[in-house]
Amino acid sequence: MFLPPNVREGPIPDEWDWRDVDGVDYTCNQGFDQKYKGSCTSAGSTGMAGALELIAETFPKGGLCKLFIYNNARNRGGLLNPPQEGAYMIHVMQAMKEDGICREALHPYDVNDPEFDSWPLPNHDLLMIDAANFKITDFGIVDPEGEEEDWIDLACRAIYGLGPLDMGSPWTRDWSYNLSGHLDVPADNAEVDGGHSYQLLAYRKNRDSSGKLISVTLFGRNSWDAEWPLGTTTGDFDFPAETFLCPAWKNAGGYELYRAVTDLTHVCPEGEHWDPSLQMCMPDPSGPEPTTCEEEYNKEMPKCFKLSDVFALLFCAVEKIITYWICAFGELAFKKAIRKKKTMQRTLRAKSGSKYRVTVTITEPKK
Repeated sequence: MFLPPNVREGPIPDEWDWRDVDGVDYTCNQGFDQKYKGSCTSAGSTGMAGALELIAETFPKGGLCKLFIYNNARNRGGLLNPPQEGAYMIHVMQAMKEDGICREALHPYDVNDPEFDSWPLPNHDLLMIDAANFKITDFGIVDPEGEEEDWIDLACRAIYGLGPLDMGSPWTRDWSYNLSGHLDVPADNAEVDGGHSYQLLAYRKNRDSSGKLISVTLFGRNSWDAEWPLGTTTGDFDFPAETFLCPAWKNAGGYELYRAVTDLTHVCPEGEHWDPSLQMCMPDPSGPEPTTCEEEYNKEMPKCFKLSDVFALLFCAVEKIITYWICAFGELAFKKAIRKKKTMQRTLRAKSGSKYRVTVTITEPKK
């Protein structure tokens, strides 16, 4: 599987949590409730993809549509005719890569919607156009390529180097009954209720006082709202990483840990680009960015002829003085014209006598 070289080979922190990276939460789907539907795969996958969008600062307002990806995957797996609950994770990943995921605001998750189990969904063409803006470029399974014990180290490295992951595993009854959300390794003969999908968000390596590694704790996010763990608002829980190696999981068929490539692409038509602030494709600029007058001046004027700040102030002062005198001369000319007008009116009135009144209009110069 792909891991950045520095993560695959070099040291990693003893603790990493995507819910708090320098005070920033890069996770999503907090408190999502799938209700009685088998849409856990859509919660885990959109949580993983949404986290990558958050890291890339391109996360759409309202999140990514769970129902769109859930029914797309069910349709690929032949689980919609007749409708059956659940979906295969491989089909979810294929749908995310080939079709993308539309925004939740365009088709909210509503189990009471009469079109809940339909594909295509209402306004399907619009949803597909929007989904093309949120595609993963690739996906893969986190595979240790060696001994089983490598799973624990590899899971930590994948969380740290790739972002939140989409986990699919057996779900045992003793986990369901543990409402605290702080889980133990399932018993060897634990009864398995079925498969479940959830996010892996964080890890913590636990060491003794001498620095020796004792155990590793993994932190996940469920999609059962406040019902499990009881009273939570996020659905977050933790479990020992040694669970990867437990017989209960092995006997139930093992587990799958999916990751998406960290680079999510927004597909826009030729001549357009993705605008993260508007959450849509926008036309590319028709030409080079316009330059300011100062940039043009600095480009055209050689450095040796540039005015310093002192000369600039002097030039400004001279300009104000010249402007003042121009205004002063203009005002004198205006007053002189007014006096001339009054003199002409008196002269004409005297010549014509009081019987006639002659008005002479003189266009006054502007100040």
